[in-house]
Amino acid sequence: MSNNSFSTTIARILQTEGFQDNNTRITEECMKLLEPYVELFVREGVLRSVENKSDSSPDSSVDFTDLEAVAGLLLMDFQ
Repeated sequence: MSNNSFSTTIARILQTEGFQDNNTRITEECMKLLEPYVELFVREGVLRSVENKSDSSPDSSVDFTDLEAVAGLLLMDFQ
């Protein structure tokens, strides 16, 4: 993906939610390693949501409730 806004968003989320110390910084190398993992996680979540929804509804749009339905197993698989 290597999109600057994607990297900025991930870095901001980590900075505000992931670290207790506000002085913690994220290196560019760390972001390069993290980006593919986050992209894979997001794609897998969307694909699982679409699969799960297609079993129960002919509507192909996915909303947050569909993502919530697969979140638990998705998190367990990515540990």
